[in-house]
Amino acid sequence: MKKFLVGALAALFLIGCGGGNDNDAKIAYNAELGKAADFKEKLEIGLEYCDDGLLNACLDAGKILVSGPATLQDPIKSVDVLRKACDIGDDET
Repeated sequence: MKKFLVGALAALFLIGCGGGNDNDAKIAYNAELGKAADFKEKLEIGLEYCDDGLLNACLDAGKILVSGPATLQDPIKSVDVLRKACDIGDDET
């Protein structure tokens, strides 16, 4: 039940966050993401760019942590990542 509640909370963050991003960072992120071989690499790239403040990267990483492959799912970590997305979105709006 706890996992379900955390997942539901993470989904709310995905729905509720918005904002813009720096275009150069978006381009670099998308280029690197396109070279990723699997979800694990995509998650690592997303977390790296999320730490650098890229909203889309936080949202992508959060999605993988919530509903990606079972071995990568981490509802607790997803809340932190998606909270950061909301903070970035608030700063940009």
